Amino acid sequence: MNVTLYAISKNEEKNIEKFVENAKKFYHTVVVDTGSTDNTVQLLKDAGIEVYEHPQAKDEFDFSKARNQALSYVKTDWAFSLDFNEDVDDFYPDNLDFISNDLTSFRHLRYDDENGEIKQSDEVHIRFHRTENYEWTNAVHEVPHFKSTNKFLVESTVDSSVKITKKVKTSISKELFYLSICERELEKDPQNWYYIWFIFNHHFKVQNIPKALEYGQKFLNHSQAYQNSFRINVFIKCSVLFLKSNQIQESANYAFHALSESMNFGGDVLGSAFINLLYIGKVTQNPNIIVFASGFNPETLTLPERAEAIKKLHSSLKNDD
Repeated sequence: MNVTLYAISKNEEKNIEKFVENAKKFYHTVVVDTGSTDNTVQLLKDAGIEVYEHPQAKDEFDFSKARNQALSYVKTDWAFSLDFNEDVDDFYPDNLDFISNDLTSFRHLRYDDENGEIKQSDEVHIRFHRTENYEWTNAVHEVPHFKSTNKFLVESTVDSSVKITKKVKTSISKELFYLSICERELEKDPQNWYYIWFIFNHHFKVQNIPKALEYGQKFLNHSQAYQNSFRINVFIKCSVLFLKSNQIQESANYAFHALSESMNFGGDVLGSAFINLLYIGKVTQNPNIIVFASGFNPETLTLPERAEAIKKLHSSLKNDD
């Protein structure tokens, strides 16, 4: 099972040594450089890496274009995408060979390393896949999408033990660069919920409440209710913003919307909706919300706030009598 590592680079001098070590785990490696001004290209070539130069202007930059260019140079049936700030652990494709014939991809575990604190990432995309069956979409925050071929009409994927660890390092300039791409692409396609999602999250992160609420509502208008799990996160975050703005009723409305749609997904998504509703109950000291939101999780059933809320409700019933 020969697997080619493919990647894109720009001014990655500081990560070359690590990337070359990762490359040794694969049959072959190809890199598309998008316009480095340091020694990235030469250092990669010196290490025996196959490099193709496809510079892109900053105001027209498209990450998916670069990744697809890199993928186009892969000659093996299987490919593995890795960023220069990522590490892949021990990789033994021969151990997967016996099940690979019927598959189009393998899922993996991904972890984020932020200042030495490592936690499992919520954003995990397929990186280990058949070369001909995937293409990257979206100009930024790009993701690989399955494409049908005569041999594989539908996607077939399975979990693997392959683990990727990403060194997370954010900067204001990087955040603003990504934001500018999202805004540029949204102008081309004003109903694209994917770009709206990232613009919304940027404004939420910097606590620009009016803009965050504006794009939060745009996202909800252009995404499909009960089908898009991202909506729960938007409802919850908007609920938090309304609460900060002292718009209690709006906050509660969005929280109950999150709970309603999360019922369709269950799991952690549903848990997040209940936790948010419980938070609103605590802040507003509403015993009805506290009792309701804490009643569906063994961990919250024993909260002192729940016991106190039940006492208040019993007391109010007695007073009514």
